[in-house]
Amino acid sequence: MRRPRALRQLLRLGLEMPGGGPAVRSAAGRTLVLWTREVRGVPVPGDGTRVVLNGVGELVGFAIEESPLATPPARLARSDAALRAVAALLPSGAVADARPELAWVLPTEGAGEPLSQRVPRRLAWCVRGVLRDGAAFEVQLDAGNLALLGWDGAL
Repeated sequence: MRRPRALRQLLRLGLEMPGGGPAVRSAAGRTLVLWTREVRGVPVPGDGTRVVLNGVGELVGFAIEESPLATPPARLARSDAALRAVAALLPSGAVADARPELAWVLPTEGAGEPLSQRVPRRLAWCVRGVLRDGAAFEVQLDAGNLALLGWDGAL
């Protein structure tokens, strides 16, 4: 019910219709309708269109986030090669428990902090898993050369 109202609000503002199905959440008496941005069929986490509606479906606000993207690699590494590369990086007892998925990610600095939002996101193979202590992690490898782009232990 909220998705059609959110779409009507975007049309009234003359904005482009987002593709795909949105996620719908409620917060503080408002409805958030969120479409994740995809480029060439690959998600760009954190990017997309967000419409906020009040309790009766009226527009409260909207935002469109579009990060800059690096040129994708000319040739993608295979997902099984990405999984092997991640396995070589894991500490003892850690397990990669999900198959690699492509996403446009923001590379991190040595301390795991994301680089400036002005740095283009790069196409990456993302692999999730668990450490020996049960903590979740995600490793992000460049989709072309499998260089380490990021390690997120705060999932």
